[in-house]
Amino acid sequence: VEETSDLAFHFLTGYTLYNGSVQVGAISEIREFPKQEMAVVMRQQTEVYIPLHPDLIESIDDVNLRIVMNLPEGLLTL
Repeated sequence: VEETSDLAFHFLTGYTLYNGSVQVGAISEIREFPKQEMAVVMRQQTEVYIPLHPDLIESIDDVNLRIVMNLPEGLLTL
């Protein structure tokens, strides 16, 4: 069993991810990759991996369980 407490962003599971003002979807899981944590979001029946890099995160709202990011253009269409 993987220990998730080592992940800096593990608490974001269950949060809703927004790209600016556009809702992307709910974060179902945080996965660790070499030197990178990724949020897993289901979008149109497909798992989308979103890099959780501090430069991309605009805000985290712990009350409303929202994370607002500024994602690179095209990331959601990969």
